Amino acid sequence: MYKLFIPPNNYFAKEPREWSKKEVKDYSDWFLKAKPERVTNFRAVMEIHEDPLSEDDWEALSNRFYEMVVGAEFSKEEDYTDPLTGAKRNNRIFTNQGFALAADMGLFLFDVIERHSDKKLEWSIGKGPKGYVSHNQPVVIDNDSDQLDPVEIGITTTLAIINGNTTKNRWYSKFKAFQRTL
Repeated sequence: MYKLFIPPNNYFAKEPREWSKKEVKDYSDWFLKAKPERVTNFRAVMEIHEDPLSEDDWEALSNRFYEMVVGAEFSKEEDYTDPLTGAKRNNRIFTNQGFALAADMGLFLFDVIERHSDKKLEWSIGKGPKGYVSHNQPVVIDNDSDQLDPVEIGITTTLAIINGNTTKNRWYSKFKAFQRTL
């Protein structure tokens, strides 16, 4: 069973936008401390021995990742009705392990970028309206001062891939794009 992404102290018993300043700081501290172990675990499960730097490396990893994430342990099909059009279709949704695996892919992506960069990533706390998906979450600040949430990027990109909304090798283009902006 893949290690779940479960913070201590029942942080997700309420929405991050409702957290006190102390809860935000405590969660961020826990997250940054847990990040290296999560990336190490992801590398072990995905059998990654060298960082993927070329398009071929990312394609090979993307194919292994896809085969794993569409497995029953990580996702399942569910009927879905588009709220705008009313169209019905099957959609893949994550299991708890799938959420963790997808989040860890985002952390891994940013870890590889940082390991092959001249500078250390700048982590901060997501700011903006309370409805902002990364409000009070750990984010990376890019060169334009934009907030990039590796966990959210991992989850949304993986969902797009497993539901056929983008290609399996979307990770390489993300790697190249973020490498330029960080």
